[in-house]
Amino acid sequence: MHVNADATYLIENTKINQSLYFLKCLVRNLSKGNIVTNMFYKQSLLTKLMKNYIGGTAKTYVVIW
Repeated sequence: MHVNADATYLIENTKINQSLYFLKCLVRNLSKGNIVTNMFYKQSLLTKLMKNYIGGTAKTYVVIW
């Protein structure tokens, strides 16, 4: 049972890391002024959910404390 829990934990962490990587790529392309296609948003659930907030003509500010 412990091995199964470790495998589930590993799969979840892998998906989270992939989502963060795709988000990083998307933000990098947006900051360089590149045209971002729907393909970038479809790569992960995180970028799909954030599509309306980070794309388009909206201004996005990041505050790091």
